[in-house]
Amino acid sequence: MSDHPISRPLPPISAAQQKAPTPKLGRWNGRLVVFLRVMALLWMVQGLMLWRALLMHQPSPLTSLGFADASGLVAFAVLDLIAATGLWLPAAWGGVLWVGLCTAQILTGFEHAALPFNSFGLPLADVLLLMGYIGLTYQAARERVTR
Repeated sequence: MSDHPISRPLPPISAAQQKAPTPKLGRWNGRLVVFLRVMALLWMVQGLMLWRALLMHQPSPLTSLGFADASGLVAFAVLDLIAATGLWLPAAWGGVLWVGLCTAQILTGFEHAALPFNSFGLPLADVLLLMGYIGLTYQAARERVTR
């Protein structure tokens, strides 16, 4: 005979018997998740509005802009939708992409005020949203450390 022990089949696993642990979010972590979800919805709407402006307006805004401005608009339209997905998850890369897009939108908003959706109010709103995000992230991190 062989030296190997006889293996017996394991009993079936029932998904009803297993309960996934539910993480308990603290007060600040919960607020941060809600903030990220609201930002995801806003950035989804912003990305779709940019695509609408790029595809539906006659003549297209891309024809009247230079190459750099036109490629910037397309990049914002694509990256806004990707950032919205990352914010909704809430994945770390979504927050990083969103902060980068906000910063770029602030900087280009002052330089190119004639582009669609760029006025003085949009960069100011972006600054306020960034400050709120930084504050909520700081409070959520403090909450995780004290637990």
